[in-house]
Amino acid sequence: MSSRCRATQKGVQPLPEAGAIRLNLNESPHPPSPQVLKALREITEEQLRRYPDSRCEELRAELAAQYGVKVEQTFCSNGSSELISLLMKVFVGPEGKVAIPAPSFPLYHSVAAGYQATCIKVATRDDFSIDGEALRKSGRKP
Repeated sequence: MSSRCRATQKGVQPLPEAGAIRLNLNESPHPPSPQVLKALREITEEQLRRYPDSRCEELRAELAAQYGVKVEQTFCSNGSSELISLLMKVFVGPEGKVAIPAPSFPLYHSVAAGYQATCIKVATRDDFSIDGEALRKSGRKP
């Protein structure tokens, strides 16, 4: 193991002094855009004291308009973890099967295991891009 890393309960994490970006925690080497900084500065004290709209109506309306779909065709979640859990619950369910690119985000496997679902690992391409056709074929019966 590299001297720049240390073992933790969940795997290997870079030491803070190494200056590494932890992509698995959505850290970014890039600063926020000026638009994001402007939006953050415009948040009022009242907005900070209240939960935001749980249905994300305004955001969903904007997304629907931008992509030319109906608001009912949009969905927002509190991050990828929640979305993965909801998708597994709705589309895979107990003892179902799910095709997962490998290597990939470990949460797919954890959530699938919670539903006692079978994970079908489908190798990514050499450049780590996802082969959509291979994913589709993995679920077909011979």
